[in-house]
Amino acid sequence: MTLVTFDGNTIPPLLQEMAQAGEDHASVVFVSMTTLPVSRSEIQKSSFTHCANQEQRTKNAPRVA
Repeated sequence: MTLVTFDGNTIPPLLQEMAQAGEDHASVVFVSMTTLPVSRSEIQKSSFTHCANQEQRTKNAPRVA
């Protein structure tokens, strides 16, 4: 699952804590309305496309025994 967020204040420290604890996450996409003014529906569509592409890459990845 990919987290798409406008929250650039609380998420980065959380990711840092997770990294220090050795915890993984799928992915995080930070969105800023000042640098990328898009509608929520466009973000949802992009997120769906990203997830579908990631799923396809995972299916095609070689299996490690």
